[in-house]
Amino acid sequence: MDEIKQVNELPVLTYRFLQVNGATLPDVFAQQPVTAEGAGEEEIPAVRGVHASSDPAAQERIRVLCREVRSAIRQKEAVGQVIAPNGDTTARHEAQRIRTGMGIEIDRLMEAGGIPTGLLETEAGVQVQDPLVLSVTPAETGLRLIRRFIHVAEGSSLTVVIDTKGQEETTAAAIGEQTCFVVEKDAQLTLAVSQMLPQSVACFHDIGGVCLENGTVRITQLAIGSGRSYQGVQIELAGDGAQSEDTTGMLVRGEDLCDMNYVVVQRGRDTRSLMQQNGVLLDHAVKNFRGTIDFRLGSAGSAGDEQEDVLLLSPEVTNRTMPVILCQEEDVDGRHGATLGDLAEEVLFYMASRGIDEEEARRLVIRSRLLSVARQIPDPALMVRVERQIRSILR
Repeated sequence: MDEIKQVNELPVLTYRFLQVNGATLPDVFAQQPVTAEGAGEEEIPAVRGVHASSDPAAQERIRVLCREVRSAIRQKEAVGQVIAPNGDTTARHEAQRIRTGMGIEIDRLMEAGGIPTGLLETEAGVQVQDPLVLSVTPAETGLRLIRRFIHVAEGSSLTVVIDTKGQEETTAAAIGEQTCFVVEKDAQLTLAVSQMLPQSVACFHDIGGVCLENGTVRITQLAIGSGRSYQGVQIELAGDGAQSEDTTGMLVRGEDLCDMNYVVVQRGRDTRSLMQQNGVLLDHAVKNFRGTIDFRLGSAGSAGDEQEDVLLLSPEVTNRTMPVILCQEEDVDGRHGATLGDLAEEVLFYMASRGIDEEEARRLVIRSRLLSVARQIPDPALMVRVERQIRSILR
């Protein structure tokens, strides 16, 4: 693939000088070859109640599921026609089988690399007790790409933990993942993503999914590694009573970049969404966050909330935040808020009164902030590694 155009694009463009309309992936994703190892099927452990496959039958099953959810979304859109706002970018991504946060360029990258899609599927009414833990590492050299599709059938529940990691001495250039999902009526999906790659490895994780009637998805993301990290999430609350919750923790240091685009499209009646960002920026780090709550016509009675709390622990960091609320419906409740800045003087004073100097106080606050997110990952062994990684970075 010669060129990857804009990813993490805002649903509605704003002033270009703000530098938040979208992002461009590093050249490594377009120029590095996808090796046989990098394009291979993902190894999926056996978990009772989960069927996993990437054979031709699974690819056809994914196509059928996507047609069904697109049909459900079209029925919601048929409620009425509303003129799109100036700068609307949604038409550029209409060809996606499931809309994702990073957009259609990731679909094209996956297809150009011939990446198979692994299907993870539950049976209707089955509550899968054990988390499905996917351990992801870069290829030994070059680029690795992974594509997966999660289907949580009606009345069932599933927890998936994605542990993306690598050794400091790796010669890998980059790794990219795309995770799509469909949560059926009265079903629940818990998705936990941990990224602890070496700073030398660029990465992206592109997430997109649809929740039908009373479907619920809870996503927890922790990013404390890669020096060039790109994250995108788009969730369509297509069914009445559908709910989503997304909690993200990040530690960005040195000259590193973390670029994010989170979108929740609320189409059904009485839907609920919550986005929570907890982050720490050190040194000369750069963080871009776009958070959009989009109330579509027919979403009466719905509520959406986006909250960001980021510690800026150096005067040299760059923090860009673009909260957006789009609204086609009157009876909705949308809100957003941001808390940005250094540690409060009263916190430092309290710590000093307990014999804790400023440097140690900063380390304690950073650890507690990130671990509050990490504790939501339902994998005790991974929690231990996360704490060890945080201590290693801050020592």
